[in-house]
Amino acid sequence: MKHQDRKHGGKLSRLSLCIAAVGVFGSLPASAGIIDTLSAEAFAVAGASAPVNAHPFVTPTSVTASASAFDGSDFGGGFAFGNDAGVFGVFAEAFGNAQGEGRFSRSWEITNDATFAQNYTFDFFIYGGSMSAETEVSGATSLARYFLDILFNGMELFTSHAQINGAGELSTSGNALNGASQSGNFYSWQNTYLSFDLGTLDAGDSWILEYDLVSYAFGDYGPGGRPLDCDNGDGIIAFDSSGYGSPCGLWSSVAIGDPLNIGFAGFEPAAFRVTSAAAVPEPGALGLLSLSLAALFGFRRRLRRK
Repeated sequence: MKHQDRKHGGKLSRLSLCIAAVGVFGSLPASAGIIDTLSAEAFAVAGASAPVNAHPFVTPTSVTASASAFDGSDFGGGFAFGNDAGVFGVFAEAFGNAQGEGRFSRSWEITNDATFAQNYTFDFFIYGGSMSAETEVSGATSLARYFLDILFNGMELFTSHAQINGAGELSTSGNALNGASQSGNFYSWQNTYLSFDLGTLDAGDSWILEYDLVSYAFGDYGPGGRPLDCDNGDGIIAFDSSGYGSPCGLWSSVAIGDPLNIGFAGFEPAAFRVTSAAAVPEPGALGLLSLSLAALFGFRRRLRRK
C-alpha cells in the first residue's frame, strides 16, 4: 500500500510541476522600465528691454521656468512647469509691445524589462484652456498660439496647433482638442482625453515617446508706436473704468496644460498601461500545455483502473 502511495505521490509531484509550469504563463507580471526626462523654458521681452531667458529651477521630480520683462507699460511673460506625477502647463502673456513664451518638454524611454513581449497603451490628458488676442489700435498686431506635439520614435503620434489674432482670424492644424470653439478673438477648448495603442514591444527592446507643449503671446503697436492719446504722459497707458485701455488695448494670452492634475475614468495626465502580449501562447508554451493536459488525463485514467 505504501508502495502504491509512493507511486501515486511521485506521479502527483510530476503532474504538479507540469501544472505549475503552465500556471507561470498566466501569471507573469507586466514589467516596464521608464526613464522620464523633464525640461522647461521661458522667454519674455518688452519694449526696448533686453530679452529675458529663464533659468529653469530643477528638482529630481519637477522643473519650472518663469520669465518676465517690463518696459514702462509694456509687459511680456512666459511660464512653464511640470513634474513626474503628470502635472504640467505653459502660459504666455503680452501687453503692449511685448512677447512671452513658455515651453514644457517631456520624454519617456520605455524598455520592456520582461522576458516576453508586451503591449503598451499611452493615456494622456489636456485640461480645458483658452487663448485670446485683442487689438484696439489701428495698425497694431496681437496674437496668441499654442503647439502640442507628441512623437513616437521620431514619428508624429498626435499634433494640435492653433493661433488667433486681434482681428479674430483663427488658424489651426493637426487635431482639434475637444469642444474647441471660437468667439471673436477668443478661442477655447474643453478637457481632452487621449489614448494611444503603441503596439507590441519585444523583450529587452526600447521605445522613445516625446511630448512638447508651447505657448506664445505677441503684441506690437506697429511703426507708429503707442498712440499719444493712450498715454497719461508718464509712459503709463490710460485706462477706462473697466480696467482696459480705452482705445489702447493690445494684449494676448494663452494657457494650456493640466495644472489641476485631473484624471477621469482611468486617465491620468500621462500614464502607461502595460499588458502581456502572450494572450496566444508561443509554440513552446503550447507544447508544454499539451504535455501537461495529456499527463493530467493519463493520470486520471490510471486512477480509475486502480
